[in-house]
Order: sequence, then structure tokens, then C-alpha cells
Amino acid sequence: MNFHRLPGLQLQHLTPPPARPLRLDVPVFVGVAPRGPAREPVLGPRWPADASMVHPLRPRQRSVAVPVDGLDSYRRQFGEVEAGAYLGRAVATFFAQGGRRCWVMRIVSRSTPAPSATARLQLLQAEGGPPLPGGLGLVARNEGGWGNALQATLALQTEAAPLRHDGSRWLCTAAARLPVGSLLRWRDGAAPWQLARVEALVRERSGATDLWVPGFSALPGATARVELLTVQLRLGDGLSVENYSGLGLDPRHPRWLAAELCRQSQLVWPAADWAERALQPTDATRLGSETLAFGGGADQFETLNPEDFFDPLAPEGFWREEPDHDEPPGEGIDALRRLDEPAMLLVPDLYHPLGLERDAAPVEELLDAAGAAFAPCRPGRTVGTPPPPVAYPGLQLDPRRADELQRIVGLQQRLVAFAAHRATSAPLLALLDVPPGLSATAMLAWRRAFEAEDSPDTAAYAPWLLTTAGGAAAGLPGAPGRLVPLPPSAAAAGVIAAREAQDGLPFGPAQRVLQQVVMPLARYSPAQADALHTEGINLGLLQAEGVVLVGARSFSRNGAYRALASRRVVHWLLRWLQREAPWLVFEPLNPGLVEDVRLWVQNLLRRLWRGGALRGNSESEAFFVRVAAEPRRQAELRVDIGLALAEPLEFIVVRLSLADDGLRLAPAAFAAAEV
Repeated sequence: MNFHRLPGLQLQHLTPPPARPLRLDVPVFVGVAPRGPAREPVLGPRWPADASMVHPLRPRQRSVAVPVDGLDSYRRQFGEVEAGAYLGRAVATFFAQGGRRCWVMRIVSRSTPAPSATARLQLLQAEGGPPLPGGLGLVARNEGGWGNALQATLALQTEAAPLRHDGSRWLCTAAARLPVGSLLRWRDGAAPWQLARVEALVRERSGATDLWVPGFSALPGATARVELLTVQLRLGDGLSVENYSGLGLDPRHPRWLAAELCRQSQLVWPAADWAERALQPTDATRLGSETLAFGGGADQFETLNPEDFFDPLAPEGFWREEPDHDEPPGEGIDALRRLDEPAMLLVPDLYHPLGLERDAAPVEELLDAAGAAFAPCRPGRTVGTPPPPVAYPGLQLDPRRADELQRIVGLQQRLVAFAAHRATSAPLLALLDVPPGLSATAMLAWRRAFEAEDSPDTAAYAPWLLTTAGGAAAGLPGAPGRLVPLPPSAAAAGVIAAREAQDGLPFGPAQRVLQQVVMPLARYSPAQADALHTEGINLGLLQAEGVVLVGARSFSRNGAYRALASRRVVHWLLRWLQREAPWLVFEPLNPGLVEDVRLWVQNLLRRLWRGGALRGNSESEAFFVRVAAEPRRQAELRVDIGLALAEPLEFIVVRLSLADDGLRLAPAAFAAAEV
């Protein structure tokens, strides 16, 4: 700290905060699960997080993505790994490869919601107004049969109210413990218990102390025994437990029962018919507890179809306009537009290849006939596991049929278009699964369906993989079971995440043994593998050490972008500029700003070059930065950033434009033609 000549004037040098790490190892998985957030109330300036969340007219979001930091987190929110479709296996495989964090979005049908499990409270009743038949309802947080496993235990508790009588009036001795809306019960001597509410709490100054004077709906006598009533609630479903205590029974209470459930619970909602009504005990004399079992929930997986993964009102399944944060978000993958963290998109349940589960080979368990003593070996017998029934008929598509393969391609092209649309905001890498059951020639034909536009933000993986149900795929030791199919993109996403965490961004995610994968569903000759690799299809091949991911290419025909690691470097740069450059909008455009921006970007690129992300023996071979005022527009700054991703002095250009209307980023594919 420097002291200046003027008395009391000091100049403090503040150390800037450390730069926040920018990660590209976080994917978002979109798929089908037996439980998980869906049809959630919209939150925002016009839609607060309180008991109004369950109002019938509250806008709701059918598709909601939430962060998941491990298999335990996934199970708590979405159920057991093998209970869903391909989503659970994909997430488990991602973590098995070394992934650390992902987002998961559950897709539910656009049609009528599936029934949610419910239960009825009998210890409480609504105060005033018409009585609620059957009691106060609790509703499972989201639809499906999972809610039938819920249990709730509610207890009414009492404690001495923080009150004293000074001979003329009641005074509160601890205002924090007796907020407005608190429910009291009181009686004089052996008289019956009566109920009263704290309607007001007035602060009065008495000398050096504060007095709080409560106002009651029914005034207790000076000699009355007064108790404070609160609620304790315990919720559980076998996977997680929630405990709430000190809950109030009035919407004005800061810990109002309905509002706390709306804000905090991951298991239940309060029913809308009592969420904004004051409550009281059914019997003020006999307080106790009750345990409730939920019922009535049911799954409706048969109504799901691939169109549920997209916004039904958008022509392409998603909107190209920038989202209005004052409006409810879109549906399906369109709801991801407001998420900045995920850098990869995987949709393992976009369709279910017909017959793939049925065709997977069972793991045969040998029943040994030998006893405990040494004896001649006798042949045992093997027992196979029967295939599971088809649970998702609306998602079934057969890639071996030309018409259904064309539909699969159309669905995947929407994902490619969505990733391309995100290129200038929060770049996203779409990981596709080549449809199973195709010959190498048919796979090349499938690849050509994506050549209408260059697709550097897309990568494809083949073949589908086999893992064991209930064992490795579920993250459980042992427990051998039937071999089940697995989309290869899930393993690839885990390899990408693990390689970034271990070696950094510039290194290609390939030549890694896939963990908890038994074998590929198909095999290719060396000539076929070379042809597929040339076309940008990344393969998982069975080698001596296991199944190895041997490719790391994108769909781009641009040589600089064919390597997936190179495209990810550009994604990192675009995201970094989006996050760190907004301060430029508030700076006056002058020669000093031009030089500051040039040095600022140069320092960033120098770090990338020294880390191995750029090619070249010197900075001039690896990158350049050109900063100039745009002659065609007044008060506009243009920054051209050249990156040597594949070869020294072969630059791809990213353009950052600063004008009065804000920042604009153009990825290399668009800016290079203007340089």
C-alpha cells in the first residue's frame, strides 16, 4: 500500500482474482430415465421460487437439465443405472472412463403426463374455506412409477413459546423464534387447548433494549400455558432422504411448509389446493406423527417417440433466435441454449435400434456340480438370461431398413444443425453414434448424408459396444449378467474428458482402452477400418489390451479442423472470448484500447502455443493478432485472430467484432473468407 503526500490518501493495489478455469470436458446427456426433473415450474423475475410454483397456471418446462457429479448423484436424481433406457448406461460408462462431471436431461412425452404418486396427510387440515376431501396431498416431484416407493413421516412438535407476560400484555423474548404466521396452542389450567396465530410483531424501544409486542388472532390469558407448534417432515425413497424441521403452518411464515417443499425438496411437491392456505392440526389436543406410503404412480414409456427430443413449435426442432430470458425456455434440446457449461452433446436415446437388445449375447453362468471334496470333474450346465421385453416401442427404428435409416439420419442432422448453431455463442461438440447393423459400405453412405455442409462441430463413433447389465455398466463390482448394447459416443465422451483432465486440451482423445467395455458389436478388416477412418468415423477396435478407441476426427473436410483436438482448441478460444471480453463494450474506442486488446489476446495465444495447442517453432508461425478499427462502420473494433492448428503458418481465423450493439464472434469457417 502506497502512502501519498495528502493526509489520509492511500492507493491500494489490488491483486486481480485468479482466472477461472474453462473446461471442455463436461457433456450433456439427453435421454430417457424412470425419474428425474421434468415439467418443472419456470423460475425467473416474474416467477418466484415459492408456493406459487405449484399453481395450475404456472408455466412449466418439460425438459430440464441438471448437473451430475458422479454415479451416486445420478442415482439420486434419475434412478438406478439399468432402470432406464440407454441413458443410465451412457452416464455410467462416461464416469468409468474418467469423466468428472456432466449434465443430464430427462425426456418425457409431449402428450398427457404419466401419473405421479400421491399421499394424503391426515394430521393437518386447511384453516377456513372448504375442507379438502381425503386430507392434504403430497405429490411425487416428477411423474412415473418411481414415486410409489416414497414414504413420508410427519410429526407435530411443540416447545415453550418465547413469551412472557408483564402484567398487562404479552411480550416476545426472541423475535427470531416467533415470526409472523407462527401457530400457538394455549390453555388455562385444565381447559381445552385452543389455537392462536401470531398476526403481527411490533417493535418498541424501551431504554437501551427492544421490546417485541405480538398480536394474536385469539388472545391467551395472562396465566395461560402457551406452546409453539411446528412441523417436522422426513421424506425418503430408498435412494435419498430429506429431513425438514421447524416448518411453519402459515404462508406468512418464513419456513412455510409448502414453500420449503417447493424450494428445496427433490422428492415431493405440495398439492396446489392447499399450498397457499393456512393449516392447523386436525386435533389440537392429540398431537403425534403419521407415516404415509405413496401410490398411484405409473410409467408411460410407450408414448415416447423421437420427436419428444425437440421443440414441437420450432421448424428444425430448435429455435435459431437468441433466447428471451423473460420467456419460458424451449423444449427438448432447445432448452440447452441457456446452458453455457456443457461442451459436448450426446443423445443416447434418440432412437432405439430395433432388435439390438434382443440380439445381444447372454453371459452364461456355469452351475458347477462339484462338491467340497476332491473328486472327478463332472460337466455342469449353463443357464442363460432371457432377453428383456421391449419397453420403448415408440423409439424403435431399424437401421437396416432404408426408410427408417433415412429417418435416423434426419434426427441426427438436427443435432448437427443445433451444434452448428451454437458455434458463435457457446460452442458445442455433437457426438453421434453410427447406426448399428450397417456394413462398412453402408456406413460410408451414412457418412455422406452429412456432407451438405462442413461439420467441424460433429464427431461420429462406431461400432456399438457391449457391456454387462447390472455389473460394470452400473458401476457395481462383479454381478455378471447379460451383455447389453451401449452407444459408443458415451465411452468417447469419457475418454475426451479424462484426456483433458490428465494431459490438457491440445491432445487428441484417442488410443485409449475403454474401461468396463467387453467387446465391440461389430469388427472391421484393416482396409475397412482405414476407409472409415479416412471419412472421419472413429472406431473402437478389439485389440490385445481390450477395446481401444483409435480415432479422434471430426466431420470437417477442412484439414485444420479434421483433428478433433484442433476444433476443441477453437471452441476453447471462442468460449474464453465470450466469457472474458464483455468488458470491452464499456471501453472508449481509441488507440490505447487497440493496443491493450492486441497485447491481451497475444498473451492468451502465447499460453496456448506454449501448452502445445498451436503449431510452429515461433510465435509468428503459430499465431497472429490483428486489431483495427473497422473502416466500414463508425466506432467498431475488429480483432482477427490467426491460429496454426494443423501446420505452421497455415492459419484459421477467428474474428471478434466490438460495436455499440455489443460483441460478435465469428468462427474460423466464416471469418477466413473475409481476411
